[in-house]
Amino acid sequence: MRARGFLLATVLLMAASGLLFVVRRPAGPPSPPPHAGPARPPRGASATPPPPVTVAGERAAEVVVYGGTPAGVAAAVAAARMGRTVILAEPTDALGGDQVHAYQTMMDMSYGPRYFVVTRGLFLEVFRKLGYVFDPQTAARVFHDMVTAEKKIRLIYRARLVRAERKDAHVTAVVVQEPGGDYRLSGERFVDATNDADLAAAAGVPHSLGREAGGPDRRMQSATLIFRVTGVDWPALVAARFGSGRGDRLVWGFSKIVAAYRPRTPGVAAYDLNLGRLPDGSVVINSINIFGVDGTDPRSAAGGRRRALEEIPHFIGHLRGHLPGFSRAEFLDAAPGLYVRETRLIHGLYTLTAKDVLSGRVFEDQIGAASYPIDLHPYGPGDGNPHAPVRRIYTIPLRSLIPQKVEGLLVASRALGATYEAAGSVRVMPSTMVVGEAAGVAAAISIDARALVHGFAQRPDLVARVQEALRRTGAFLLTPDLPEAFRKPIRL
Repeated sequence: MRARGFLLATVLLMAASGLLFVVRRPAGPPSPPPHAGPARPPRGASATPPPPVTVAGERAAEVVVYGGTPAGVAAAVAAARMGRTVILAEPTDALGGDQVHAYQTMMDMSYGPRYFVVTRGLFLEVFRKLGYVFDPQTAARVFHDMVTAEKKIRLIYRARLVRAERKDAHVTAVVVQEPGGDYRLSGERFVDATNDADLAAAAGVPHSLGREAGGPDRRMQSATLIFRVTGVDWPALVAARFGSGRGDRLVWGFSKIVAAYRPRTPGVAAYDLNLGRLPDGSVVINSINIFGVDGTDPRSAAGGRRRALEEIPHFIGHLRGHLPGFSRAEFLDAAPGLYVRETRLIHGLYTLTAKDVLSGRVFEDQIGAASYPIDLHPYGPGDGNPHAPVRRIYTIPLRSLIPQKVEGLLVASRALGATYEAAGSVRVMPSTMVVGEAAGVAAAISIDARALVHGFAQRPDLVARVQEALRRTGAFLLTPDLPEAFRKPIRL
């Protein structure tokens, strides 16, 4: 959440149009769970062969998407708009992933020259409704409405992963636990849109943990407990950061004030402030970092959240005494779940690298572009990000969405095939929605062509079909005739 040009970007983006919708469910989206963190499926779920088991029922669709993250919504909507029947299964009672359950309600944008937004397609449809800063309840409603508007999508809430079923290398079904029992979700293609590659891991996809992919160990980036406060004099805060006369809903920085803070809880640190003013006047704060959290382990995540809750009152006290506009700030609430930045990374047919990101590589099988800087939060006390906050437009290859050794499955989330450094750029919501949309399109086209998902690596004609379908829906792909400005590093 570094420097942004909000007013100019808003003018550019509001000129772009789009809208997608999805699901079969009664009207009215559910509210995010008030006090429970995001549900996570059991670790180490089985793949093949499945043991004999009785299920309460069978459901089938051409494409099954597991995980109602923004990427999962994009995958489901894209596949449905390609004419395919879709099941979207979400383990909690609200769509939106971190944007709902972790209060990550400030957009991490990918810009090109003059604040041209390079993450387009379905993401712009969402951006038109949410803007740069939004509240979790609005996000849940927007994603729900998007899905329920698509007649070919069946949305299932509270569907926790039990196991994946395979026949040889092919994923054939997903068994989920719903309030009424276990159900088998069968399909021709599957998309894992969970942030932690839960379905892929259950299906036996090889993967790495933390910075193991391209790094020295399995440590994971620090997680964050985002929280809200009331009583902030927002004009005074904005004036202190930018000068008077601006009405931004996003403020960031204040490095010196944060650096002067001394945490009292072990394994907790404060990072440069990211502050967003929500429509109700409350302010969301992204700053508290918790070390040593394994986001695939619910006990570890719960313990990290407890540590952060212990620290927040002390941190607010520090801000009251040092941050302009915060003298009367009061704690309102904290996100039900942690904002986890890094867990599993699959071994894809291609592994996106930091060199690819920093050099602005253009892949022949590109399915979208991004330019968010490599943003690595500390792995431990005293760590820093070795990468400067410089943007360069790069492309994401379709092969990074296709896991090794397992057929019929695409991975559409921050857990795609990448090194930990490259994932530090592509992990944010706009980029993952680009990835999700591409996964839904690719799944639909592979069914239509009666081709294996792995066949995309050897079939340029199929890749071209995916790219053309994405362009028709407004995706931005790099071409040789783009102005040279799109090839150069961008400092905002």
